[in-house]
Amino acid sequence: MPVLPTAAGAARRHVRQTLTEWHLTAHSDDAQLIVSELVTNATRAAAIPHPRPTPDEPHPRLDVIHLGLFRSNTGLVIEVWDGNPGNPILTPTRTDDENGRGLHIVKALTTQWGIRRPPSGGKVVWCELPTPPP
Repeated sequence: MPVLPTAAGAARRHVRQTLTEWHLTAHSDDAQLIVSELVTNATRAAAIPHPRPTPDEPHPRLDVIHLGLFRSNTGLVIEVWDGNPGNPILTPTRTDDENGRGLHIVKALTTQWGIRRPPSGGKVVWCELPTPPP
């Protein structure tokens, strides 16, 4: 999906529809929250300034992120790719902080999470939300 302010909302709708089709609606709220946090982080990481449009390239190029949902024997695997190779940072937060809680939420709701580096570049932040076997 393109890196736009609407990316997290579009990702939540996709997750809701997919989990309905997979008969996993009981896990939809947690999955949507996780995806919203990961996609928000990815859109921030992928937002790279581009030069102004030119006659050769009249439309600005949009960066993209990728969302993957997979069933495993132990849960729902959620993956979000962005082209920025920098690691997401699990920062300490205070109770009155308004930002920086995304990875804490992911960690709290999932059985495992991590980062992998695909050969094509960038990074994939992934996690597994426990669900019944397929």
